[in-house]
Amino acid sequence: MTNNNDMYNPLVSVIVITYNSAKYVLETLESIRVQSYQNIELIISDDCSKDNTIDICRNWIGKNEKRFVRTILIETLSNTGIPANCNRGCKEAQGEYLKLIAGDDILLPDCVSDLLNNIGDNYILTGISSSFYIGKANEKIMSESYPDKVQFSFFVDSAQKQHRRLLTNSFNFTPGVFLRKKIFDRVGYYDESYPYIEDLPFWLKCTSHNIKITFLEKPVVLYRTQHDSAVFRSSTIYNEAFYNCLFRFRKEKIYPQVRWYHFCFWEDELVKRFCYWFIVHVCKNKKNILTVNLLKLFSYFSFSNYLHKIKSFCSL
Repeated sequence: MTNNNDMYNPLVSVIVITYNSAKYVLETLESIRVQSYQNIELIISDDCSKDNTIDICRNWIGKNEKRFVRTILIETLSNTGIPANCNRGCKEAQGEYLKLIAGDDILLPDCVSDLLNNIGDNYILTGISSSFYIGKANEKIMSESYPDKVQFSFFVDSAQKQHRRLLTNSFNFTPGVFLRKKIFDRVGYYDESYPYIEDLPFWLKCTSHNIKITFLEKPVVLYRTQHDSAVFRSSTIYNEAFYNCLFRFRKEKIYPQVRWYHFCFWEDELVKRFCYWFIVHVCKNKKNILTVNLLKLFSYFSFSNYLHKIKSFCSL
């Protein structure tokens, strides 16, 4: 392997963020091992898992550490939240470029090389992240790739316009993100004030520093859905801890930056908050036919959903 001073073959740090990831993390680690790009250091940052994630990772590293330039397993004595877990991994990284991945997702074999070949100096690059879940008979069921046409236009905008759009109409492009480590030196690390949200606060910070987010129109990551995670709970409609954190972030950071006359935004916020309150406090957050249909019903009252559909239709 070449050293990371070779400008044509820079060291890439792949950082795996784990918490109770025992069921899926081996698949994640294997997807990193088989990357076509070779000059990789592997960092696993665990947030005090209660299952045997650490043992699984330690055993796997023992068998595969020669594949990597360097391997690090970071442990902590208490659960500190997603941003703090990401920060530990990023600060430990020695690579010029960083690729973070959750301990339940999968890198496609050419993920690192594809992203590295298309990254620029002063922007963040993301690629297509196809979502999937495991169905009956252990079958991998793929969902539609994103972004859609309206969301794709986001990546054409300037950093300033991207910042404004993220305030009122954010979407999930995080799984495919690839960036230079020096961006953290410029804007700082993830905001640990909001333990369930690492991505949106950081993208807002980057775009406010005139760092543009661009897009590689190629699948690079498989993003696992429909399983218990920091965001999703299979037994309830809402993960209350996540949504309470999200609403607090929006109140403290988003609302002060959105103009009062942005009617679609405020109407959509009102609908979402009332829907959350009604399902959590009246329906006790139970997942059943009634609450699933109520969730669909509330979505019909959001003007922004119709506006997004109109924009999508006009962009065809």
